[in-house]
Amino acid sequence: MSAGDAFTTWFTERAKAIHGVDLTAPMTGSPSELVVDTAHVPVLAREPKTASPARTRGGAGGAGGAGVT
Repeated sequence: MSAGDAFTTWFTERAKAIHGVDLTAPMTGSPSELVVDTAHVPVLAREPKTASPARTRGGAGGAGGAGVT
């Protein structure tokens, strides 16, 4: 980065202080480095949600309904 405006200076200093990343230094390594691979994380099956009777009748008086008619 070569911008020298106040925000860029502040941002790069905060990124370095908080994350230890020097954004002013040239990149080393591949810009498309794989950090996390979620392809092998199992996903649990969920029951499909069904509409509650109160919601199918307009929601009056049911859970989540305002109760105002």
